[in-house]
Amino acid sequence: VGHWLGEDDAFMGAELGRRKLVGVAFRGMGELEVSDSEGHMTASLALRADHASRLGPSAGLASYWDKARDSGFSSLLHRVVACFGCPHPCRSFLKINEDPKQMALSAKEPGYLHFDIPSLDAAASAGMGSGAVTTAFMECAKAGADPSSVIGAGVTDIAGVRTMLATGDAPAKARASAKGSFRSYSTFDDCIALGLCPRYWAKVGLDLDAVSECIEPALGRGLR
Repeated sequence: VGHWLGEDDAFMGAELGRRKLVGVAFRGMGELEVSDSEGHMTASLALRADHASRLGPSAGLASYWDKARDSGFSSLLHRVVACFGCPHPCRSFLKINEDPKQMALSAKEPGYLHFDIPSLDAAASAGMGSGAVTTAFMECAKAGADPSSVIGAGVTDIAGVRTMLATGDAPAKARASAKGSFRSYSTFDDCIALGLCPRYWAKVGLDLDAVSECIEPALGRGLR
């Protein structure tokens, strides 16, 4: 499971659903002995300042996807979310079953955390509005199916999504044909090997030499 991707390549969500588990708790402590703590901090701050000049405003998915700026999407927006430690949120949580302006959870399933741009593009091209596509993605999540595979199969409304998901092994086929929303980025291969986010680094420009300079004081060696 790539926690920063948001994509479940191992289909853990489907397995949790099969076992009727809401979640699994892990505990532990990861430690890394930093070779040169001051050098690492200095390089990290310099890299962050350089990135801040390229990132622009933090607006959740709207920072990466123009259609998230329209009134239909923004009217349902509850909050924007970043991965742990990321300075630039790229996800937008839309509420459809309660007031998006409310913080208290009065509905069991108030909405969906959007991050999958290719699937949203496909749904928008099919004529689905922000509320309908949010409902559709929630149905896919409950079935453990990849939205891009469901929407990409010619489904144009929520009724079609529910019909497809209820048909035999459709969820399994959708999982098997999942493409993943981050694989389209040119930075994917390099980032996946380093545990970096392809979307973030595609925006700031992946410079392996600059990353290496930042990491070297921590590890005592460069990437190359």
